[in-house]
Amino acid sequence: MIKPALIGDNYSNGIVWEWDSESLIPTTGFTPKRCSNIDDCKSIDNGQRLAVTSSHQWAALIDIASKEILFHTDRCICAHSIEMLPEDHIVVACSDRGDCLQVYSRTKNDSVLYSTTLPSAHGVVWMDSDSLLYAIGGRRLNIYSFEAPALTLIDSVETPRGGLHDLTKVDDSTLCVAGNGAFFFDTASRAFSPLPLFNKSRALKSVNCRSITGPIWYTDATNPEGSHRWTTQTVRHATHPADSTAAFTFSLPDLDAYKVRVLHW
Repeated sequence: MIKPALIGDNYSNGIVWEWDSESLIPTTGFTPKRCSNIDDCKSIDNGQRLAVTSSHQWAALIDIASKEILFHTDRCICAHSIEMLPEDHIVVACSDRGDCLQVYSRTKNDSVLYSTTLPSAHGVVWMDSDSLLYAIGGRRLNIYSFEAPALTLIDSVETPRGGLHDLTKVDDSTLCVAGNGAFFFDTASRAFSPLPLFNKSRALKSVNCRSITGPIWYTDATNPEGSHRWTTQTVRHATHPADSTAAFTFSLPDLDAYKVRVLHW
């Protein structure tokens, strides 16, 4: 966790909390290599805990204060995102080779309660405003109702472009779909509108908008940085989705970053 106001000339100045995924080893028996490739990290439970996924086939819930592991599973092939569902359930999006959404209970480690196919599943968001789950995969945005533990597909919408990598909540009626460009999705009209800031971005990995007018924190691997074609070493901030460029950036020269998430706006 990094506080931007403290960064100065080195991002490490802004670090206020950190967690090493190798701390999973005593609980799960994972090898150190298995603990790498974290690809999503969401704040849950009013900022008290984190939900983490890794493409090395695991997901976990972590208490921020104690760093205790509250839930874990290694059943989620190529896990790429995670979301909390009602009644203490969890949904994990499993991407290529997994190609599904999996439902778990927070009280049962390693126990898949329900699974439904979604090729290249990459992002999931539960919307309390309409009690529906939204998920992206391939070039589809699927919409599900939930009656524990099952998900029922009620609509499937083609997105303006493929290459989807991230799905985030903007407000009670708007989602942001990102990857090859970025688009707001109106959950009532089922309509997409582009974010001009990202017209030239072809490999967005995360886009977080406080509202439809900004501000925005994002990671963009259109021009890769680091050890992989899907990573960056720059975190970017813009004030408005119609801006032409980022207003503020900071560098992570020793990290291969994938996504950025906002703990407090």
